[in-house]
Amino acid sequence: MTELKRIMITGTSGFLGSRLFNFFTKNGKYQIKCKNDYEVFAPTHQQLDITNGKTVRIYMEEVHPDIVIHSAAISNTWTCEQQPVLSRDVNIIGSVNIGLACRKIGSKMIFMSSDQVYNGEIGMELHYEEETLHPSNIYGKHKLETEQRLMDMGIDVVCLRLTWMFDHPNAGGVLNQNIITNVLHALENREPMIVPIHEYRGITYVREVVKNMEKVLELPCGIYNYGSECNANTYEIVGFVLDAMEKNLDRGQILFPERERYAGQPRNLSMNIEKINKEGIYFANTSDGIKQCIDVNYQSPKGNGISAK
Repeated sequence: MTELKRIMITGTSGFLGSRLFNFFTKNGKYQIKCKNDYEVFAPTHQQLDITNGKTVRIYMEEVHPDIVIHSAAISNTWTCEQQPVLSRDVNIIGSVNIGLACRKIGSKMIFMSSDQVYNGEIGMELHYEEETLHPSNIYGKHKLETEQRLMDMGIDVVCLRLTWMFDHPNAGGVLNQNIITNVLHALENREPMIVPIHEYRGITYVREVVKNMEKVLELPCGIYNYGSECNANTYEIVGFVLDAMEKNLDRGQILFPERERYAGQPRNLSMNIEKINKEGIYFANTSDGIKQCIDVNYQSPKGNGISAK
């Protein structure tokens, strides 16, 4: 009998980590299941304080995973700006501790990085993994530094630059603040949405992030843009979400353009995903992912008080 691969997943109380745990354990709480069977370990924060290198080493030597999927992070960019020491402790030191333990026991590491490493770059072209980067926010700076430190360790590490992700509340599971929940909140509470027209970014259906993860386990060491491409601005994408949810909605009553923000220098986080495509991993573009998510999960809010066209 073939021995099962051991996978350790950090951050399983979070949006992505919880879905990865459900996927790899096939526990029925997610819409899709992986093809193969694995022995999965999901340490809680009480079991594994990643900021404590000794604790990380002892735990991982005991569990001895073949692969570590490291999704634990302080991912709220505002929190990172307000608490840079906390961000450094968790996002850099904690991740480096995981990397050092992987090097000691020979585990492969999958590190969840972010498209925020591209925040602050000038120009409207899609971003490639090989660019020289100068992130403008703390979160992006800390993710980029972590990538560099892990790549310099000489370990088998895959760094995935994730986009902002979304899911629908009806799908169940831990939720983040995402484009679907933001629009639902506005519809249900009759609140206006003021959205920048000078911001461009891929936004990805988390189902696709998860369903491709089994292939990620086999990726060669390196940095990969990992998520949907998008050539629309954020205002246009929110408009697409509204149209997909409420086809007869007069969206002019709820959606308004923010013209000043990023006007001097458009914010462009949009990524080119050719490198990951060459490894047989594909994503729907942002608008197609939104349509899939809404078609599967959406039910129109009752009595939203917004008139039809």
